[in-house]
Amino acid sequence: MNIDTTVCSTVCSTVCSTLLLACSAWGRNTAAPDAPVVNVCIEYDSEPRAVQIAQSVATRLLAATDVNLRWQTGFRACPANGVRITLAPHSTSREHPGAYGYASPYEKSRIHIFADRIAAAEPGPAMAQLLGHLLAHEITHILQAIVRHSETGLMRAHWSPEDHVRMRQHLLGWDATDREIIHAGLATR
Repeated sequence: MNIDTTVCSTVCSTVCSTLLLACSAWGRNTAAPDAPVVNVCIEYDSEPRAVQIAQSVATRLLAATDVNLRWQTGFRACPANGVRITLAPHSTSREHPGAYGYASPYEKSRIHIFADRIAAAEPGPAMAQLLGHLLAHEITHILQAIVRHSETGLMRAHWSPEDHVRMRQHLLGWDATDREIIHAGLATR
């Protein structure tokens, strides 16, 4: 049997993307019903499917800390206390060298993500998993309202190659104090 490798590759990529979306959506709202709700507004120009998967990943990660995320596209109707994320398609080498993005925790609202750096680090379907973890990481900075990183887990300052492998397989965990600091920060919003 002669199989066209281009067609096979395209079909496999589509199937993997669909399965990743389905798996990411499962368990989406696992935070307690009375958990705090954080409005998150995001602007982006490309990769809508990857962004949708990433939103689901970030939602599941924050749900593990008893925080519910409510997503909307665009800033036009973003609530005053909403977290605003700009997913920039291009970055320059001078903008936060080596970072996938950054948050402004003392402003309590602004996040800037470099989509080109994420795509370069994790091309293909795994890009959405990395983006989801990054969204949760930066949203956590905003919610904690301080500049800090943990020794382990999602809030590490720099993710290792092993962390990237873990992200492709399942969600990264939280350091023991992350949840407490998130809820202390939420009390000041």
